Amino acid sequence: MLNLFNKNSIGLDIADQTIEVAELEKTGDDIGIVSLGRTKMDPGIVELGRIKDEEKLLKEVKKVFARAKPISIINREIIFGLPESQVYTSVFVLKTESKDEREQLIYEEVRKTVPLVEDDLTYSYRIIGHDEAGERILLVATSKEVVLEWQNFFKKAGLDVKIFDIETLAVFRGLFSKTPDKPTFLIDIGSKTTNIAIFDKKGLRYSYSVLKAGDYFTENIAKALEIPIEKAEKEKTKTDLTKDNQLVGVLIRSLEPIVEEIKPLLNHFQKQNENKRGEVVLIGGSSQIKGLANYLSDALGVKVRLGGTGPSLVYLESIGLALRGFDSKWDKKDPSIEIIKEEKAKEKVDEKSPFLRVVNTEVKPNTSINIENDFDLGNQDLENQKNLLKLKKQKKILMFILITGIVLVGASFLYRSGQKSSEEKLPNTAFQDYQFPKFMNLQVPVAIGESEYSADRVRGRKISSENEKKPEESLIKVNSNEWLAYSEMDAQKMFISEIEKNINVEFILDSIEHQSVEPSDNPVVYFLKSKVNILTKEEFILKEEKEEVIIVPEKEEEETSEEKSEIISPQDFEEEVSEDTESEEQVLIKNTPTGWLNVRSGPDVTYIIITKINPGEKYIIIEEKEEWVKIKLSEDEEGWVYSVYVEKIK
Repeated sequence: MLNLFNKNSIGLDIADQTIEVAELEKTGDDIGIVSLGRTKMDPGIVELGRIKDEEKLLKEVKKVFARAKPISIINREIIFGLPESQVYTSVFVLKTESKDEREQLIYEEVRKTVPLVEDDLTYSYRIIGHDEAGERILLVATSKEVVLEWQNFFKKAGLDVKIFDIETLAVFRGLFSKTPDKPTFLIDIGSKTTNIAIFDKKGLRYSYSVLKAGDYFTENIAKALEIPIEKAEKEKTKTDLTKDNQLVGVLIRSLEPIVEEIKPLLNHFQKQNENKRGEVVLIGGSSQIKGLANYLSDALGVKVRLGGTGPSLVYLESIGLALRGFDSKWDKKDPSIEIIKEEKAKEKVDEKSPFLRVVNTEVKPNTSINIENDFDLGNQDLENQKNLLKLKKQKKILMFILITGIVLVGASFLYRSGQKSSEEKLPNTAFQDYQFPKFMNLQVPVAIGESEYSADRVRGRKISSENEKKPEESLIKVNSNEWLAYSEMDAQKMFISEIEKNINVEFILDSIEHQSVEPSDNPVVYFLKSKVNILTKEEFILKEEKEEVIIVPEKEEEETSEEKSEIISPQDFEEEVSEDTESEEQVLIKNTPTGWLNVRSGPDVTYIIITKINPGEKYIIIEEKEEWVKIKLSEDEEGWVYSVYVEKIK
């Protein structure tokens, strides 16, 4: 049922390599998530915030809206975040006597600091504070050409941009539902740039960009390991900075110039806020490299925390963009770039004007109010045409007033049922409440023929080539010669239904990892097996986790009197110990990139190095833990080494 008392808002973020969209819904004071969509793009479609391949980008945007989870996004009004690489942001103080003087001084500041020609410049500002020195101004500026480029693109995509928002402000908005009391130092490591921003309770204080980020890391890995960029990207995403290997070394060297840029800014931040304990928060796509927050904590000498988990980290900006649509306070606090109004061509009102040939298809032809007939007047003068046009406009206004009155009369009856509908569709809670990750291994049936389609099956079909796949379908391999093409939308709905059968807590869908497909007893039905990741508002235990496994020990055979009284001589004992020592498992230290191997006090790179050992040496294994091995260095000394550089031997 239509709910007139809910408000929806969509935030769209287009970066050089990803597109993310978030639709939120507000009911009363509660804001909840409706749907999320994300896709990765091939390089070259968007570069440093400029559109390079419009046709491909149109397809990608259409795809991300259609494949949003758990439902497609059909609303066309969006709030778009202008790419950070195309926006100039600064904070400065002005001492002014009047509004006119302020406008003039700000204009002079823009001309002095923004490297754009005057005709190509558009900017906006907000007063974010006052002190003895004057008014503190937050300024954002960009190129008119860039804004028009995106405006024209969204027009072709059928999307209506309500606001051109600023990425840094949107990210902070998505990270904090309200401005925190303590100062915040934000490190946003994306693909092309690392953005550093300092916020306090009044808003943004400082913003700075470093032109080194995720792509820079990938390029260095590709060069060091002599592998293609695509493989280097995969290796980067699997890297764990808590390990000790060549790849980690390359990444740390790549991070050093960024750390050197951050350090002086952080020192300034700490000095200015010596009486207020602030925090350092890490976000952005590259922030998901395992162990990065810990590495930066050590390198910067301060505690660095990751700004969220799951969707609350991945969709941070798109959620922040959507949030702007709910509260006018953001317009007063955060500047945005205005839509550029293109000059309209001067309208010529004559008999050939296309405007005078509009047909009202909702009205039967040959009636007194048919627009085409009304304006097809042959030799009637222009003044009569204008009067008829005015009359038609008045009729439309009266019709609008009548419809509005009917809607308002019925609104009170729709309110209660509308509220109920909203509650069934979406949990009325803040997105940040979903903080508990859980995964479930589930399977859903896929029918491979139209005659077998039903409400409790996913629609699918078998194909022999990936090229036969339709845009709305996903693929998974059945065997070496065949693929299963199936409706991703159907699969999502079925998995959500399966989750609801298994748990009774509120959740949102994070991701689905389709792992395999298996035949069933029915030759036209397959089972799609997947790992489904969700986030919940509260911790819970799955049914299978509650089941206890009771292990009944086997009854030991009663020892014979001979075994009980057996006595081992000292000589036999020494021989037995000698045999055990010879059979102990050992490790041989392999060659390493550095020529030696670090031995640490614990199974992690965060533990101190107690010594170094050399390739070719052998040591007895004491214990193994994940990718680390504990070895015996001497009679009274032990240590941990990374297992990649050791080989087990007898």
